[in-house]
Amino acid sequence: TAISLGMMSASMFQTTPVSKGYSCGIHVQPTYRKMSSPFKKKTFQRGACKGPNLRCVSSSAGGAAGQQPGGPESELAGLPGWADVEWLAPLDRFAPDETETNAAGDSAADGGGVVDLDAPPPTANMNTIPLFPLGSQPYLPNSEQVLNIFEPRYRALYDNILMNGSRRFAVPLVRPVDDDILSGGGGLQLAVTCPVFYLETLKEVSEQTNDSVKYVCVHKVLDRRVKLKRVLNPSRWFDRSSYLVAEYEECEDTDDDVDTSEEEARVMALWNEVHSLQSKSEEEVRLAEGVVGSDVSMSRGGDMGSLWRSLSIWYELVTQRCSRKQSAMEARIQEILRNHFIGGGEGVPSSVAFADLPESVKTEIMRIQEEFKDEVPDEITNLVTSFSWMATHDSHAGRLGVFETVLESERKRLAARASLKALFEK
Repeated sequence: TAISLGMMSASMFQTTPVSKGYSCGIHVQPTYRKMSSPFKKKTFQRGACKGPNLRCVSSSAGGAAGQQPGGPESELAGLPGWADVEWLAPLDRFAPDETETNAAGDSAADGGGVVDLDAPPPTANMNTIPLFPLGSQPYLPNSEQVLNIFEPRYRALYDNILMNGSRRFAVPLVRPVDDDILSGGGGLQLAVTCPVFYLETLKEVSEQTNDSVKYVCVHKVLDRRVKLKRVLNPSRWFDRSSYLVAEYEECEDTDDDVDTSEEEARVMALWNEVHSLQSKSEEEVRLAEGVVGSDVSMSRGGDMGSLWRSLSIWYELVTQRCSRKQSAMEARIQEILRNHFIGGGEGVPSSVAFADLPESVKTEIMRIQEEFKDEVPDEITNLVTSFSWMATHDSHAGRLGVFETVLESERKRLAARASLKALFEK
C-alpha cells in the first residue's frame, strides 16, 4: 500500500526522464517494457488490495482526501512502533460536550471557555485547538500538505480558523479500538503529541466540483508540536455534528540542553555512506547527488537543514521506492493479460473480469500479487510505525537513535546487494 506524503523538493532525488507516469524527482531505471495497456488501471492508493479482483478500494478520513484511520497491525523487531506511541484514552461517545457557547457568548472551538456546568471548571489559561484526525500517516515539520475539504464539519473548521485568524489545527495520529457502545467505548484513540498544520492558501472550488469539494487547502506543518491533554467534545466524533476540539500544552524536547553533536555526526556519516552505496549500486530509486553535506544535517530545529528535513526526505524515498515496485507489478499483470488475448487470437477487450480468465492466468496474476505483498507491506509497516514514533517523540537523541537504526538497515541491504553483484560478475 502506498503512503501519501506532502510535496517534496524535486532536487532531493536523482531525476532521469523515463516514461510518462513515473513520479518526478527520483531516479528511475527501467527494468521492464512500459506498455500502454487497454485495460482499466487501478492505482493502489490509500487502500487495501482486494486480491483476485485486481481492484483496490481507496478511502478517505475525516472529510479530506487523506489516509484511512487506523495504524498498522504488525511491527518489525528492533524499532519502536505503534504500541510505543503515547495515546489518549479512547473517545467516549457519552461524554458531555464542553464546547457549547458560554454565558459570555464565546465558544471553546473559537478560543473561548467551556459551558457545561456539570463538567470540571477549566483553568484560567486553558489553551484549545481544533483537531483534524487524518489517519495513521506521520506528518513531519516543514513538509507541505494539500487537503481537499468536503465534509461539513471540516468546512466549518476552516471557516472558524479563518474567522478567528489562527489558521492552525492539530493533526493527531489515530488508531481504532474496540467500540463497545454499552460501556461508552470510543472506537478511536488519538496520539498525545501532534503536529500543527498552518493554513497557507485556500481555494474555493464548490462551483468546479458541484459542491462535492468545498476547499483545496495548502498547509505548512509547523516546527511547533502540541501535546493533547483531553478532548473537550468527544461525542461529536460519532454524530459528526462538529469537529473535535482539545485542550493542549506546548510540546518541547526533554533533552534540549543535552549535547548531541556526536550522535548527529555519526548519523550524518551513515547517511553519506548510504548515499554513496545507492549511487554505486545504481538503485532504481535513490537520493540525488546533491543531497549531502550542507544540504542535509541531523541538527535540532525545523529548518531546511535539520533532522526533521532529513526524515522527510527519507520517508519520501521509501514511498517512491514502494510505488516503483507497485508500478512494476501492475505492468507485469498487464503484460500477462495482453499476451493471453493476443496469443489466443482474440481482440483485446477494454476490460475483463477476473472470474472470466483461465485458471493458469489467474494463478500467475495471484503469484505476482503475492510477491508484491511479501515484500512491500513490511517495508511500509517499518516506515510508518518508526516514523510515527519519531514524529511524536519528545527526545532529539531518541529520534537520532531510531533513524540510525533505519539507515544501518539500509546500509546492510545495499552492502549485501553489492556483494551478490560482485559474486555474479566473477
